[in-house]
Amino acid sequence: MRSEGRTRKAEGFRVPLLKGLGGGDGFLAGFLYGYLQDWPPQSAALFGNAVGAIVVMGHACSESMPRLSRVVGFLRKNGYAFSHDAGPSKR
Repeated sequence: MRSEGRTRKAEGFRVPLLKGLGGGDGFLAGFLYGYLQDWPPQSAALFGNAVGAIVVMGHACSESMPRLSRVVGFLRKNGYAFSHDAGPSKR
């Protein structure tokens, strides 16, 4: 991702893959959520990666799209703190 003329990376998550469909949709939904909350781009991308990871672990794309509480729990389980003002951050 490019932000302010620099390329930045957001960590991905290793999860058991049930299906490959919907991961990109999940990422975009999560990224846009963070973007609309005015989080830093790297936090929005990390949140998008978490949503995408959750979606590919479920059976159906739309039914696997998580609610905020599930994403926050997933992030905490993977070593991230979460703030509604700034999004996820490494503990």
